[in-house]
Amino acid sequence: MLSASVCPVGWMDSTRDTRWRPLNEAFEKKKKKLREMLEKLTTERKTTEKKAQNLMVRRQEVHKEVDVVKELLNNLIEDMKDRLENLQKEVLIDISKQENQLTLKISDQLQKLDLKKEELSKKIGHIEELCNTADPLTVLQGEESNGKNTSDAKKGKEEGSERDGFKFEGKWDLDLWLHTRRIFTGLNSMKLNIERWDQVVQASDYYRQENMYSGKLLKADLNFNTIKDIKITDDIILDLDTASNDTIVSNDLKMFLNTNKHQGRTETPKRFQNYCPQVLSRNRFSSGRHYWEVETAKLAHVRVGVAYPSIDRKGDHSFVGQNEKSWGLERVDVQYIAVHNNAATLLPHCPTSGILGIYLNYDAGQLSFYERGNPDKYLHTFTTRFREPLHLIFWVLDEFIKIRSLDH
Repeated sequence: MLSASVCPVGWMDSTRDTRWRPLNEAFEKKKKKLREMLEKLTTERKTTEKKAQNLMVRRQEVHKEVDVVKELLNNLIEDMKDRLENLQKEVLIDISKQENQLTLKISDQLQKLDLKKEELSKKIGHIEELCNTADPLTVLQGEESNGKNTSDAKKGKEEGSERDGFKFEGKWDLDLWLHTRRIFTGLNSMKLNIERWDQVVQASDYYRQENMYSGKLLKADLNFNTIKDIKITDDIILDLDTASNDTIVSNDLKMFLNTNKHQGRTETPKRFQNYCPQVLSRNRFSSGRHYWEVETAKLAHVRVGVAYPSIDRKGDHSFVGQNEKSWGLERVDVQYIAVHNNAATLLPHCPTSGILGIYLNYDAGQLSFYERGNPDKYLHTFTTRFREPLHLIFWVLDEFIKIRSLDH
């Protein structure tokens, strides 16, 4: 009896293993699923954290962009106010100078007229006295002694009002053309600023171009440290025959600057018209890779780029970048702007150097701009298919542009 009630140890272990095996399997499967879920949730949490971090960075960028836009807007408004006030002062000074000149002329004429009036009054009084004299002898002697008065009267008809060095100018006008031209030039400068801002707002799509601020812009195949197969020429010169008459080209044909004085050059179909301060290079390029550098003042308002020889020579649409036949980089105040076909793209870099690099890969249809300095900055690339030979083109509103000689 006692032996029958005792269970073998091996049998009990076997029975227990058999009974717990399904539970262990379920436990392991559950733990495996939990581990998989944990890994998935951890990955999702990291992704969420990264997105949140990116959004916070983007929020900071938006604040910075808004600050930039506010600064640009304030600078634009202040610049417009200063330009308008300066224009008003300049024109008023010119008008005052001309007023003084005209007043002196008029005063001189009035003085001569007063003298002549006094002389005529004396003669009239003498003649009236003779007319009132009853003595025939006195009258006859008086007329004889003043006989030259009759000849003077006849000469007066012949000489008009030029007697005794006096020439009466019946009309004096302010030089309205001069003042109008000065006003037009100043307003045209302000108009360009307004158009530039309008183009930036409309064409650059400022807030939506995130790639502009994330550094994902296309970069040209140019390495400043190892420039290969690029034709670097020092013989680039400007074509004086294309320079507008309100600009100056240096004797070596390397420097270009704006002036408000007409230069008296012969007007030809090749020449840009007044109020379009531009010039083309004499050199033209229809193949290959080329690189140039230009220099300007740090606060200059200039545009530099390339253009077809068929670009219009007059009107606002002839400015570089404001037509489909030219591509340019505008540098003004604290900003760079890429311009083409009357559309503008505001670039993220602020000017810090006065030296610009221009790289043309004609066959690949690439035109790129750089700022040379420490460090060098990539600015922008136009990509297109060029259909005509290209000339360098300069547009200068303030300061100058100079072609640099390259020794590397």
